[in-house]
Amino acid sequence: MKNWLELIPISARVHKRGSRMTRTCIALAVFLMAALFGMAERYLQGERAWQIRTYGSWQFTGNSDASQIYAVALFLALLVMAAAVLMISGSLNGNVLQRTEFFGMLRSLGATRRQILRYVRLEALCWCRTAVPAGLLAAAAAVCLVSALMKTAGPERLSCMPVWGVSLPGTCAGAALGVLTVLLASRAPAKRAMRVSPMEAVRTAGRTAGRGRHVVMAQREKRYSTPWKERGLSRLYRLKPEAALGIRQAFLVKKGYVLMSGAFALCIVLFLAFTTVADFLAHALLPPPWTPELSVVSSDNTCSIPHSAADAVLQMDGVKRVYGRMFVYNISMTAEKTAEAGRTPSGRKMANLISYEENQFAWAEESLAEGSVKDVSENPGQVLYVAPPEETGAEEGAAGAAETGTEEGGGAAAETNGGEKAEKASAPQISVGDRLTLAIGGREQTVTVAGILSESPLARQEGTATLLVSERTFLELTGEEGYNILDIQFENGADRENVEAIKAYFTEGVTFEDSFDRMQAQKRLYRAMAILAWGFLAVIAGITVLHVANTIRMNAESGKRQYGILRAMGLDSGQLFGMLAAQALSYAAGGCLMGWLLGIPVQRVLFLSLITSFWQDAWSLPLLPLAGITGIVLASSLLAVVLPFRSLMRMSVVDVINRRQG
Repeated sequence: MKNWLELIPISARVHKRGSRMTRTCIALAVFLMAALFGMAERYLQGERAWQIRTYGSWQFTGNSDASQIYAVALFLALLVMAAAVLMISGSLNGNVLQRTEFFGMLRSLGATRRQILRYVRLEALCWCRTAVPAGLLAAAAAVCLVSALMKTAGPERLSCMPVWGVSLPGTCAGAALGVLTVLLASRAPAKRAMRVSPMEAVRTAGRTAGRGRHVVMAQREKRYSTPWKERGLSRLYRLKPEAALGIRQAFLVKKGYVLMSGAFALCIVLFLAFTTVADFLAHALLPPPWTPELSVVSSDNTCSIPHSAADAVLQMDGVKRVYGRMFVYNISMTAEKTAEAGRTPSGRKMANLISYEENQFAWAEESLAEGSVKDVSENPGQVLYVAPPEETGAEEGAAGAAETGTEEGGGAAAETNGGEKAEKASAPQISVGDRLTLAIGGREQTVTVAGILSESPLARQEGTATLLVSERTFLELTGEEGYNILDIQFENGADRENVEAIKAYFTEGVTFEDSFDRMQAQKRLYRAMAILAWGFLAVIAGITVLHVANTIRMNAESGKRQYGILRAMGLDSGQLFGMLAAQALSYAAGGCLMGWLLGIPVQRVLFLSLITSFWQDAWSLPLLPLAGITGIVLASSLLAVVLPFRSLMRMSVVDVINRRQG
């Protein structure tokens, strides 16, 4: 052997099995990075081709949209890289501790500290020779698959998206960041290895594995000699002895604990970030829940569609929901404000009276500013008040939209323009408890405001308020018994034949506003994008599980002699499992705490930037995603203990104690 560096590929092959999970983590990190940039480029290519075909030119002024897309991809990629650095660093650190004798022997043979540093880094880079290409190939396949799904299932806008091909930005970003991740992760373990002295190799030669690790642990033990620390340990030992030992084992090497917990924390941050991206896709691509796919509209704009028609349509194949609406337009309304000293008139204005049914009232709950929706749906003579634009500062609705009962954006089945909601109500002139006198059919009737809505899917006219009532209250006020509009939503498996069957049922007196094809295209696009987003979440969860399993395995390998001695002293299988589980859960608990403290602010910033800024949704604590990723971390910690536990139990006590360092 001409050069001792020729040992590196040999050492990599010898420790191939032990580095399997580490290489898998590298491959997954490269996969995420390459896929993020690859999908960003693929989307921009399709958008560019579509706009050139449609408008004759590239419409992204200054490529601002491209910059924003790549910026988001870069931000998420940096989070992935940070998590991978901590994971790989922890694995390498355990590997170095296991081979203290080996590095000491290299020092005794004449290797300098710089050469040891180079050795560890080159050995880590050897893993990249297989992990990086595997991650790039998986990313290329995933990008092609997702592009094909989006091209097939998405609307015309995505029809120009290329399917086949290799993304140069994705490949370069994945390879570069993968190698950079390994170099950064190997820095601390390499420095630990180069500090090993030749004398330590002499002292540990012929002794057991993990000697260096236990020397470090013994040194840490000395720090617990102060009275207050002794008191802390005594409180710790009130737990079961094996649990206390496991917790103590986790905290002995502080740097290792920080690396482990930090890796868990960044996985939680990544999970919360991608969950917010998935929510953004749902807001951007899915229509509002009240948006129908087919609307049957009375030709003369009267309540001429019988209730029996709604029941008949509901029984047809493929129909999920049918809800009708009744309208009375341009009602003269006089309001009496509730005051401490009595009631004071607030003037006369116009109003449109609209009926809501059960599902519509449920959707109205999301826009309730004050009062109660339940009172309106269950009690007669109660109304929900939607202020005209001049009272809220909202943009003026389309002229005449309310007169036809259509929703904002054109057509009864249309959603709000661009999915954007109207601005929140500021201080409407009408308050909960006010009484409204309505002139309907030559009669004056009084209703009470039970709730105020900040917004409505129905367009608003300047100078005209919107009053939402139950069907029962509408019939009592107007005497009308039919619907102006029937709105229909279909099941996921519905097709064009189901739509045509409904149209054939109505022979005359109605018109149709058909948004079925457009809505189905939106749903297909969302499903394709949701597969991508949740696929990333699954990979992140997989990285977390693999990291936990790898770390617990490395700890168990390095501490085999210690566990063997404890078994010789009477530690049974249940106690051994409890000790390993306590150690693993200690890492997981610290990671969850750090992840919550870091992840919640990051998720809030992303939510405000991506969702609140476009749809005005208020941020709330993401309890469900937090519970999900926390459960994954804790469960994976316990499952990761199983393999090391079985390995320790298969070895005899004598073999474990006398096991030499490999």
